[in-house]
Amino acid sequence: MALQLFGLWRGLRLAGLGFVASSFAGALRGLLGAHGRAAPLALGVLNGFLPCPLVYALAAQAASTAGALPGMLTMAAFALGTFPAMLMMGGLGRLLAPAWRQRGVWLAGGCILLLGIVTLGRGILPASMHAGHAWHAALLP
Repeated sequence: MALQLFGLWRGLRLAGLGFVASSFAGALRGLLGAHGRAAPLALGVLNGFLPCPLVYALAAQAASTAGALPGMLTMAAFALGTFPAMLMMGGLGRLLAPAWRQRGVWLAGGCILLLGIVTLGRGILPASMHAGHAWHAALLP
């Protein structure tokens, strides 16, 4: 994903994933303008399939509550918590010049690349090599 944000790997879109993603985005756009009682429900259901690890984590948390009302409240709290940040980022993106927006995309790509390297390192390196291991070992008797 980071390589795609840097513009170095355009083959990802050509591999068919781009077609699926653009079709899915088109379906969501169509639901935004649709009238009727089922449109908001369909939009909410399809929104849960967007590739976002935070959404997946909160959906799992909501499912672990083992009840419709607690699960709904968990997802509603997540939505209310993320809405201001998403609204701000969307508004900020419209105000910035294209060059600054591109720098933001590169910054996001750099953060994703860094997190990917850290995740890969945590999977490959032994547990004793992790950054916080010595600190935790010093606190334990």
